[in-house]
Amino acid sequence: MTIRCKGRVIVALLASVLVIACSPPDTDKMMLEAKQYQQKGDLKAAVIVLNNVLQLKPEEGEARLIMGTISMQNRDPRAAEHHFRAALEAKVDPKVLLPLLAQALFEQAEFQKLLDATRASDYGDAAQQPEILSFRGHSQLSLGRLEEAAASFQEALKRRPEYAPALLGEARLALLKRDVPATVTLVDRALAADPSNIDAWLIKGDLDRAAGNFRAALADYEKGLALSPKSLAANLNLASLHMQQGELELARKHVRSVLETAPDSPIGYYLLGLLEFQSKNFAAANDAIQQVLKAAPSYLPATALAGVVAYTVGANEQAEQRLGDAVARYPTSVSLRKLFAAALLRSGKARRAIDVLEPALKAAPSDTGLLVLFAEAKSLNGEAPVARKYFELAAKYYPQSPGVRAGLGMTRLATGEIDKALADLEAAVELGSGVAEISLVKALVSMKRYDKALEAVARLEKKRPEDPVTFNLKGAVLFAKGDTAGARKAFEQAVALQPSKFAAARNLAQLDVRENNPAAARIRFEKILERDAENVPAMLALAELTAAAGNSAEALSWVKRARDAQPKSYAPSMALAHLYFAAGDYASAIAAVRDAVAADPDSADALNLLAYSQLRLGQRTQALATYSVLVSRYPKSAEAHYGLSGALSADGQYRAAERSLKTALQLRPGFPEAMYALAALQLRMGKTAEAGKLVGDAQKWLPQTSLASVIAGDTAMAEKRYDRAVQAYGVAFAAEKSREMLLRLHGALLGAGKTAAAEALTTEWLKKNPDDVQVRYLVADTAIRNQNFRLAAEQYEYVLKIEGTKLPLLHNLGMVYERMNDPRALELAETAYKIAPEQPGVLFNLGRLVLQKGDAERAVKLLEKARTMSPDSQLVRYDLAKAYIKVGSNDLARIELQQLLRSRQEFPERAEAEDLLRKLKN
Repeated sequence: MTIRCKGRVIVALLASVLVIACSPPDTDKMMLEAKQYQQKGDLKAAVIVLNNVLQLKPEEGEARLIMGTISMQNRDPRAAEHHFRAALEAKVDPKVLLPLLAQALFEQAEFQKLLDATRASDYGDAAQQPEILSFRGHSQLSLGRLEEAAASFQEALKRRPEYAPALLGEARLALLKRDVPATVTLVDRALAADPSNIDAWLIKGDLDRAAGNFRAALADYEKGLALSPKSLAANLNLASLHMQQGELELARKHVRSVLETAPDSPIGYYLLGLLEFQSKNFAAANDAIQQVLKAAPSYLPATALAGVVAYTVGANEQAEQRLGDAVARYPTSVSLRKLFAAALLRSGKARRAIDVLEPALKAAPSDTGLLVLFAEAKSLNGEAPVARKYFELAAKYYPQSPGVRAGLGMTRLATGEIDKALADLEAAVELGSGVAEISLVKALVSMKRYDKALEAVARLEKKRPEDPVTFNLKGAVLFAKGDTAGARKAFEQAVALQPSKFAAARNLAQLDVRENNPAAARIRFEKILERDAENVPAMLALAELTAAAGNSAEALSWVKRARDAQPKSYAPSMALAHLYFAAGDYASAIAAVRDAVAADPDSADALNLLAYSQLRLGQRTQALATYSVLVSRYPKSAEAHYGLSGALSADGQYRAAERSLKTALQLRPGFPEAMYALAALQLRMGKTAEAGKLVGDAQKWLPQTSLASVIAGDTAMAEKRYDRAVQAYGVAFAAEKSREMLLRLHGALLGAGKTAAAEALTTEWLKKNPDDVQVRYLVADTAIRNQNFRLAAEQYEYVLKIEGTKLPLLHNLGMVYERMNDPRALELAETAYKIAPEQPGVLFNLGRLVLQKGDAERAVKLLEKARTMSPDSQLVRYDLAKAYIKVGSNDLARIELQQLLRSRQEFPERAEAEDLLRKLKN
């Protein structure tokens, strides 16, 4: 009984609890509580309560309205838009909601959405309120619909005369028409109507700032800030103005205020980046800009500033990328084009810099900085006369510029105006140009006026005694003068001042190598890498040293390390391409040089190496395409046309190749390689008379060289006028004692029947150059033709000591021994077999000699293997048939001979094979 009573009590208690829990909360009380929190400024608590309301009643319009207003207070216009739209659906009065929704959309810069959401056709008079009409007008103005904007502002002012936001809209329209007095009047009217309008004070500040009245602008912005101390616009404008005035700490105070109010503000971080850049805190500037680009990747000012920061710290690839992107998006900006061109010039990309600057030059023809950049680009591109013209033009606008006078001096030097050039450089030095002083020293060295150059260096030492550049320059002058010890001392002083200074270390390393001490040179670069493990120039220098020492594997390792450090950089990719090319790995060279072209699409060296590698790999079509790109980018480059001619010739397009060579010679009349290539091509085409005419051109342009004699000799050889060829090549050989000239003269002597003279020529040469393998091969070949096998054997035996056991050499010497009945022929064949047991020629040679010796069974095995690997060789089949007969396998011999003779292809032993087959059949 007691238990039952207790049970009833528990059940009753549970029921009462359930009833309480299931009764609906009082949302009206919750709404009142939320409003109280909002009035106290406890927005977080208000939001919590309102969220509870909306969970119970999602359609509660008033809750949506308050949530929207709190979102606006929290600077979250996107969330506010969501709640205001939900409130509209919940039938909250549009007259209340539409101005709020318009403001939320305007703060998001969603101008078209604002116009769509506030149409009078949807909401009637509620959409015709002055607030909404003003928002519509400002949106239409932002979208470039000026007439519609004017109509909206006029309608707003009809409904509420002197309404400040509408007056400010008309002020914006007046400013677009460059009617500054009307703009000022309208802004003053707006302030008279509403002195608390922050936008009016900020626009007034912008007007005063544009007029150069910075004090008034500062007062205007500060009035706006006083009205709303956390105003982003007021703080941003004040930060920008203080920065412009060089008041960096005051600017920093306002930037901090912006970032405290809006921690994710892209504009705030942009100004912080600008501030840090002006304070020379480049790492901090870069960090701030990266914050901007994360939030707003397409924000143009941040992209441009990122490029400028990268340029300043020497990260040129990044600078080119960022500034190139900025120019692509804002092509009319002269300042951006100048920055981009400066970055390109630093990398030596003169052709691209010219393309970037030309549109800017049309827009601002008297911009001195632009003229100087364009002149520098033309100078770097090898167009000194054009460069001088633009430096002269810049000097007219800015005669006291040390940079302009220095540039003018250098271009005058390049065009041969020596006295004027030195006068300009001296003037630039007087004006305070350190660059001019360095240029002056270099100019004096080029003219071999070493004492004058040292005087200029002495002036530099007084001005900049702690600058390593000064002592590196001094070392260069002393080295040019022949004072190696003094040069070394100066370079060592430069390194002592700045141990990581690569230029001076490289100069010392070159002295070490010159003194046959490459180990010391290596240590210098290794020390740089100890201090800076990612120093790419040092890695590439080590690669160069090891390659020169013949250690191509280590050189490749250094270059790959350099490329890992800078995978998109030009220099490591080109170094890698050159190493692969030197090793004959043209496919890898192409892959590497493509990366170099990607880093610098205008590099003539990279495009030329790419095309040449493609030619070596037999990719004629691709090589032609690459050379065509090179010629299109450098139409006035004789070297580009010369390269194209090689590709055209390799493709069999001789006439087109001839035209390219003629173009190259028009551009550069004394171009020796092009002249020789044209003569060789014309001789190949049978145009001996035209080739002969080039002899006169060579004599005119290159009188100090043997080219005229070479062309004359080649022409005479083509015409089989051997005595004339001997005469011409004799002159060339006397002037240039080279192997190439010797080979030509030797051939002409043999053609003229002067065998003894040819032998005397090579004998004399080998006395002085005993290790010249190519000439020894020539002597051996000539001796074989003359049946002088003893002399041929002597040459090959000497080469064997130099080159070791190479298959072609073993084959040639073995053949000579065989002709001499020397048993060493078999020994060489066995040696070749040990080296290449799967090579059909080696198998055939050994099998044939073994058969002659009488070991027919081994001969059969060797020749069968050779036949399997080279089934189309008649000689292999014939000797195999003879071997079969020796071992008694006549049936196999008959089958082999039948197969051999079934082919119509001729071979020396065909008659013997036919006779042997007849005997086997009988």
